[in-house]
Amino acid sequence: MALKQLPQVEAQLAQINQALKAGTVPKEKLQEAQQYKAFLEQRVTAVRNAKEPTAQEKEVARSLIMSWKLDKILYKQYGGRVVAGQQSPYSPVGAYKAFLQDKQKEGLFEIYDKKMQNKFWTVFEKAPKDATVPKDKVNYDKPWWESLGQ
Repeated sequence: MALKQLPQVEAQLAQINQALKAGTVPKEKLQEAQQYKAFLEQRVTAVRNAKEPTAQEKEVARSLIMSWKLDKILYKQYGGRVVAGQQSPYSPVGAYKAFLQDKQKEGLFEIYDKKMQNKFWTVFEKAPKDATVPKDKVNYDKPWWESLGQ
């Protein structure tokens, strides 16, 4: 719940408290109303106790968002192998490789050290095959962190 929603939630909490105090909640809805009240109280407390993220936390969040957006765009354009990554559940290594190969053909990307060329390209194949995410499980419809805890 965002801080801007706090007044609305507080108003809902006040309404439910008033109804419970006045005894206007039907008996068959009393337990449900009390559970909802507890839920609202918990949410209000959490928002009130939340602290403003530090500059470093904001930068980490920004970096994760930008990385996810880039991964989504590259995967949509190039497809390819996706592996379970360290930073996110989906790392589109095949798309990155295809993108860099395209840029190399266009003359916009070059590896000057010929000995390093092979080493560089093998990085994209190094992830163990069991780290590959099946194509039907790759989902860039929404950010992966929105699915955490579901």
